[in-house]
Amino acid sequence: SASKLEPYRLMVGDPEMDSLLSEFKSFGPFDDVIAAAAAACNDPTNDATDKLAQFYRHYEQVPSWVDFDQIQRGIDVFLAYLPAAGAA
Repeated sequence: SASKLEPYRLMVGDPEMDSLLSEFKSFGPFDDVIAAAAAACNDPTNDATDKLAQFYRHYEQVPSWVDFDQIQRGIDVFLAYLPAAGAA
């Protein structure tokens, strides 16, 4: 049962998502929380203080330290060596 498993669960994780999930008890293990947050963000009738919308808006912004050239370089290396990795 869930109560027996609780002592084995790690309580360290993503504080923002943990807070969101604790507030919205209706989300189950197979619910798409990110899709629900996106829908809340795009709903014109939604209150601007809605926690789902705030969560989505916060993570929608790409951090300034992200280097897209380095990401592309990693993609290129991965694709170049993918056939060799598959043959190993």
